[in-house]
Amino acid sequence: MATTTDTRNKGENGAKITIESSNEELKHLGFVKVAYFNILIFGSSFYEFVKDNSGPFKSEIGKVEGIVSPVLDKFRDVPVHLLGFLDQKVDFATSKFDEHAPPAAKRLACQARSMVQKALGVTSSLASEAQTRGVTSAACSAITKSR
Repeated sequence: MATTTDTRNKGENGAKITIESSNEELKHLGFVKVAYFNILIFGSSFYEFVKDNSGPFKSEIGKVEGIVSPVLDKFRDVPVHLLGFLDQKVDFATSKFDEHAPPAAKRLACQARSMVQKALGVTSSLASEAQTRGVTSAACSAITKSR
């Protein structure tokens, strides 16, 4: 299985985040993979912002990172592999749904997918804004968009 590495700027302080992902194409859950990586980038930016502004707790955060980081490294690829497995199950369920569902149920499923695609677009734009303008700006945009 081939992998790609994506290194992106993580916001205001210029720290970098590296994401390795498989090139395996997901037939139904590709949007979840994209959202996962966007949330990972946004969450990392937010974490760095909180860490930089933690004041006297910085040393404690460093101790926790030393303990938690090795555990997280062991499970780094689990979400992507799990998505591949779930995508196969969704493919099977979708084929059964297409065979047996009435037309009204199929229209409803199409509308739900459209809503998920719109949510993905919002997530992508917020992650992009967090990368370019910082977490605070992205949070303000999220609040504005939610109204």
